[in-house]
Amino acid sequence: TDRVHQDNENRFLRVSDGSTELLARGMKQLLERVDRSAMEPTDYLLAVVNTLPFERSGVVTAEVYPRVDDRVESFDLVDERGRTIAYELLEAHHRNRTILTPVNLPGQVEVHDLKIRFRAEDLPPCGYRVYRLRVKHGTPHFEQDQQVPTPEQDGCVLENELLRVRVGPGGQIDLTDLESGQHTADLLGFEDVPDCGDAYWFAPDPDAVPFDFQTVRPVITRLEDAPQMQAVRLVYTYGEHRNQIGLTLSLAAGSHQLDVGVDVENRSENHRLRLLVHTDVQADENVSSQPFDCLHRNRVPELPDLRDDWTEPNNGLVSIQDGSRGMSVFNEGLYEYEHLQNERGTLALTLVRATGRIANDPMCTGQDEVEPAAMWEAPENQCLRTTSFRLAVRPGCATPAELMRKLQAFHAPLLSAFGAADGRKFSGGRACVQDS
Repeated sequence: TDRVHQDNENRFLRVSDGSTELLARGMKQLLERVDRSAMEPTDYLLAVVNTLPFERSGVVTAEVYPRVDDRVESFDLVDERGRTIAYELLEAHHRNRTILTPVNLPGQVEVHDLKIRFRAEDLPPCGYRVYRLRVKHGTPHFEQDQQVPTPEQDGCVLENELLRVRVGPGGQIDLTDLESGQHTADLLGFEDVPDCGDAYWFAPDPDAVPFDFQTVRPVITRLEDAPQMQAVRLVYTYGEHRNQIGLTLSLAAGSHQLDVGVDVENRSENHRLRLLVHTDVQADENVSSQPFDCLHRNRVPELPDLRDDWTEPNNGLVSIQDGSRGMSVFNEGLYEYEHLQNERGTLALTLVRATGRIANDPMCTGQDEVEPAAMWEAPENQCLRTTSFRLAVRPGCATPAELMRKLQAFHAPLLSAFGAADGRKFSGGRACVQDS
């Protein structure tokens, strides 16, 4: 019911608030134990943490905030071996930062709030690396590397050492694996079908026609074209109620997967919207993750008369391989998928199922009339809101064990924590005002 779901959303927010605070405290405790003996008192430090039990490398976005009164003009990012690491400055702001201590009252200190991005290499299993910010003093002047988004009417290309992604002017997305040569044309699409079912069962409206996305030309905008990250955004507006889908494609340096962000502004009722991943893998079997295991399923039903809905569950991974060609999809929270029985081996992941009732079966409601009891109504289940999703597409063949490691890395990005070589820079606060 709507009331129960509202309670759930509040509960998830409280879990998120609490876990975020506990994570910040844990990272602070880690920084307090870092060896600073080889650092200059004017240095700052940045710890990058790998929480998984295997070695990893990846692009890190970190927040650093040197004090204004240190007159930091710029800085070099230096690793443990003394090598200078290239980084990009994404954001630069001047603000106050609250200082909390267990002894004094809260205080504030002026800082340059900066967001940087760089590639961290060879992070040890369940371990971390410390990078030093070697300060250059002078008049502060932080020039951002962030680019202004630019329209791309003729499409564009994202490319790193492993993948090439071409976005055509009509929104067609082609993916090429530069290692194996595997090419997939028209990788991503959408399907919107009228739904006269309820919260339990999808029931396509037999008298309605699915929306034809071939008639929609998206607005394409280049978001980034930097050494560490390239990104493009496609915005689709469709249907009588002007539903909007934003599709953000990101390709990080050294990454073998295309990161995909989807945000849906749903304004329609009684329909199902799915993201289509066209794999071009000719195999009936697929592999999907579940708690503590991977499950093999066949898209061809053995007893087709017993089921009329062939969606299946997963908790983050769906993969199709035929021995020479493969495609895997990692996702966060897209629990329902279907391996379609078509020539392109399409994976359909449900984004939105908009219905207004929990159940409309007379066996559930206890009524013989077409209208169910009021207790089964759930108007907010129409999902008339904006919802965001995160997934990634990885071409090529891999074992389930290898894919589960990739899935863990997708779900648990690298963490970072910032501090100062001189631990007193961010301590103190205001002195207590009461008597001893």
